[in-house]
Amino acid sequence: MPAHFLPPLFVSAIIAFIATHFVIKSAWKLNFLDDPKIHKHEKVIHNKPIPRAGGLAIFIAVLVTSLIFLPLDKHLKGILIGATILVTMGLIDDALLARGKEFNPYLRLAIQFIAASIPIIAGIGIAFIKIPFGNILDLSHPQINFFL
Repeated sequence: MPAHFLPPLFVSAIIAFIATHFVIKSAWKLNFLDDPKIHKHEKVIHNKPIPRAGGLAIFIAVLVTSLIFLPLDKHLKGILIGATILVTMGLIDDALLARGKEFNPYLRLAIQFIAASIPIIAGIGIAFIKIPFGNILDLSHPQINFFL
């Protein structure tokens, strides 16, 4: 079995481990907390405030590892730009929730649509889907090409 995936795995794990510490400390300083006294919802099951914005540590690990180990082509740029938009939206959502406010769901949907469109515009697509029992569904035509 090839072991070429091990260096990126270890680098991303170390970066995520280190970044998690700083994200938690920053969340406490910036008051990005999920406080059950402020945010009353049936999904909130904890009794004391916990820090939010944990996705930021994972994003930092993926971003740095991708920039180190992958060629920076138009596809990677599209993925990273879309991911950056989603993480930014998540941080804004965490900041609003920490203050007891809600992010507009229609605005969230529009931002997610834009973020998902960026990798598609960068040229990433699904050419086919293998259906169980041996059939293949060809999705390569019709094709609309966008160029950045």
